[in-house]
Amino acid sequence: MEVEAIYENIQDKFRNTVGHQPQSRPTGAQSSRRKRWFVPITACLGIICVLLVIALILLYVHLTAERDQMNMTYMNKAEEYNETVNSLKINYSHVTDERDQLKINLKSVREMKLKLETNYSHLTDERDQLKINLTSMSEMKLKLETRVKNLSETLMKSTSAYFITNEEKSWTDSRQFCRDRGGDLVIINTEEEQKYISSIVKGRAWIGLSDIEKEGSMTWVDNTPLNKGFWYKGEPNDANGNEDCVEILILSENIMNWNDLPCSEKRKWISKPQNHILLNVAVRSTVSIIVKSTEHITSEDTDQIMEMEAIYGNIPHKIGSETQNQNRSEAQNSRKRLVWITVCLGLICVLLLIALIVLYIHLTAESEQMKKRYLNIVENYNKNLSSLTDERDQLQINLKSISEIKLKLQTDYSHLTDERDQLQINLTSMSEMKLELETNYSHLTNVSQHFYSVMEKKLELETRVKHLSDELMKNLSGSCRYFISSEKKSWSDSRQFCRNRGGDLVIINTEEEQKYISSLVEERAWIGLSDIEKEGDMKWVDNTPLTKGFWTKNEPNNDGNEDCVEIWNPKQSLNNWNDLPCLKEIKWVCEN
Repeated sequence: MEVEAIYENIQDKFRNTVGHQPQSRPTGAQSSRRKRWFVPITACLGIICVLLVIALILLYVHLTAERDQMNMTYMNKAEEYNETVNSLKINYSHVTDERDQLKINLKSVREMKLKLETNYSHLTDERDQLKINLTSMSEMKLKLETRVKNLSETLMKSTSAYFITNEEKSWTDSRQFCRDRGGDLVIINTEEEQKYISSIVKGRAWIGLSDIEKEGSMTWVDNTPLNKGFWYKGEPNDANGNEDCVEILILSENIMNWNDLPCSEKRKWISKPQNHILLNVAVRSTVSIIVKSTEHITSEDTDQIMEMEAIYGNIPHKIGSETQNQNRSEAQNSRKRLVWITVCLGLICVLLLIALIVLYIHLTAESEQMKKRYLNIVENYNKNLSSLTDERDQLQINLKSISEIKLKLQTDYSHLTDERDQLQINLTSMSEMKLELETNYSHLTNVSQHFYSVMEKKLELETRVKHLSDELMKNLSGSCRYFISSEKKSWSDSRQFCRNRGGDLVIINTEEEQKYISSLVEERAWIGLSDIEKEGDMKWVDNTPLTKGFWTKNEPNNDGNEDCVEIWNPKQSLNNWNDLPCLKEIKWVCEN
């Protein structure tokens, strides 16, 4: 309304000015029409310019307010983002520290795992070694038990054996010696026992018979009376009245060899140990985990927000001053000015419109760019946050897995330790058992040493039996007809030996038989030929006379009561007979 009032005032002034002009030069119709059209056009253009300026100002204010609002929102978001980034950096630092700590823990767990695996390997080797030692100890225990059993059986078998000393003591001291060792002087109740003892005794030795308690009443050391004696001829005679103890007197192979003797005399002695009860000995423990560490891509710092420059336009507005309408030239100039004003206002409107469009486009583009940058920042923030969260969760999962493996390894280590302790206990028990067995074995060995002479005699008897077996096997090769002894006896005892076994001394009737028997005999041996019944009349043991002999040169010569015949030189396979005193002890040849 103010603009319209201004234009009306201007028109009034123009009218007044024109009204006061002289009437000498009136205006034409064409000039009036032009004047009427320029004013409204100029007024419209002015109005349009004013409207454009107002619109431009309003748009500028609106866009500026929107920009400030966006800047405020962006600053708030940027501040919030910075706070979030700082918080994430702190959290990331904590997570990184936690990750580093987890890596250290993982390294420690791996070292512990390696150590546990090494300890497990050592414990396994130690367990295997303990098992080997246990097996060895079991085998040793079994061997010791076998040896103890064998020794026990030997001792049990040898409890009926006899112990013959090499030293000499009185009868009382001899008996005390035997009693100190759990035995006593030998008691002889059977002929076989008498024969056996007589065969193993060399010289003179005490036996467990005496009449110390009552003269003339012979009793054994177990207080049983004498039922059957094997007295030497003329014994017992109690010479000088003090012969109260009995000895075995070995003068020949006769079993009648007992003799009474003063108990103070020193002789060897024969003891018989009692049974021994032997002690029986009772026998009786990775998982490798790779924690993949991912590289964190830290979000870049946001760029600083560029300040927007406002495009400011100053719209100059000048209103022409009132001019006086004095002449036509001034009116014409006024019209020219009005035209130029109109043109300028049109140009200004166009420029303002262009500026308005450019400003709108620029601010819109800047707003879109700021929105895109904000969205990118938010997206990067969300991505980094998600990545850090995932990594933290993965590290926690790895830590939990490592903790489970550590617990499992500790459990396995505990089990292996318990197994090792149990094996050590078993080894200690086996060592104690071994020591006990060794002690028992040593004790039994010490006991067995008391019977060393018995064992030696046993070995000797086994050797003799072996020789006899060899001889027997050798003789069995001759159709089991001949037997060559390994011991030595007189001719009569040799014949008795053969007769007791269903045979007799060998009879040789042919040259082949002579050669064969000579090949079997390795040293001098009796044959079944003699002239005992009639001197010079050689007969075989079956009472058949000698028809053909195989005598050594100048034999028989009957040099010193030589009534029995031997094979004298086995190397001479044919003529090797020799006459010899019958009491001479040599080997013999039996024939079934």
